[in-house]
Amino acid sequence: MAADGKLTVGTKAEYAAHRGCSRAYVSKLIREKKLDAPALMADGRVNFILADLTVGKPSSADAESLFSAPSAGTPNFAEERARREAAEATLAEMKLQEKQREVLKADAVAQAATSVFGRAMAKFSEAWVELAVVLAPMTDPAAIADRLADEQRRVMAGLHKEFMEDAANRSAA
Repeated sequence: MAADGKLTVGTKAEYAAHRGCSRAYVSKLIREKKLDAPALMADGRVNFILADLTVGKPSSADAESLFSAPSAGTPNFAEERARREAAEATLAEMKLQEKQREVLKADAVAQAATSVFGRAMAKFSEAWVELAVVLAPMTDPAAIADRLADEQRRVMAGLHKEFMEDAANRSAA
């Protein structure tokens, strides 16, 4: 102890109190080799005078804690924990929606879409072969366009009816 009654050697916790920071911050200084021998003694105690010379004298800007004032650009523990908990809550919500069948799996949707488009293309192919015979003698472009649009609507209505029947059968099963 110094003549003025202040500690000159003490534990990490006492040095943290001397600096006005957390014990975790002192551990961080040690881990980053900003505070080491001779200020850090072999028994783990800290020589306050040498430590202050090595790290710098305590100031209000130095009263930094791992939990309240991290270095610029580095998220602190509380922010990281909140981010992780939000992500876990989102994941839990997604799992619940999947179990309640509110969410479809991407591979099931892709498989269904492939099936639907395959059936649609087959229907259109059949319709165009028959339609070519009807359109061949026509010479009026507007009449040809109208006939193509009518045929497209007819094929689409048939596909719609087919898909709705399939959906009703699947939901009933």
